[in-house]
Amino acid sequence: MAGEISIRAGIIPGGGDSGRSPKLAAVKYERRLTTRHRGAGIVSKKYRLGADQIRPLATGRGGCYATDSITVDGHQVGFMYRVPPDNEHDSGWRFFSGLESDEYANDPENLAIYDVNTVANYDPEIVRLLDALAGSAFERDRASGELMEVDFRPPDDEPRGTDVL
Repeated sequence: MAGEISIRAGIIPGGGDSGRSPKLAAVKYERRLTTRHRGAGIVSKKYRLGADQIRPLATGRGGCYATDSITVDGHQVGFMYRVPPDNEHDSGWRFFSGLESDEYANDPENLAIYDVNTVANYDPEIVRLLDALAGSAFERDRASGELMEVDFRPPDDEPRGTDVL
């Protein structure tokens, strides 16, 4: 039996080599994420970190969305924003590397739900920002390499209620 989660994301950071700022490269989309079964198993990805490499850096913070550019390809978080949590399991955090093209980010195969602690293990710099309030957004500064607060307003169609997690 396939599990489905309806999602809508409102920011597609960076756009790869397009030179666009993540906060300006917004694209709205709606997709159905389905756990697909092939044969007897679930389709899996080769994550950059193994389960034995995940340390307790930001435990108990709930779930979040992150792209494969971070968890599979191993890129740092380049853009992150927080919306009000949809339910008791959602942290409200959305993480992107900033290298995703619109096409990549619009493909639900490249986005998944993770525990915030997992994403923190891919980029520990985010830990200091995780207490930021909903409505906060941070972008990696190209010159300094630091995540800096930026002005950003998530789209009005950000997932709500039972759509998420």
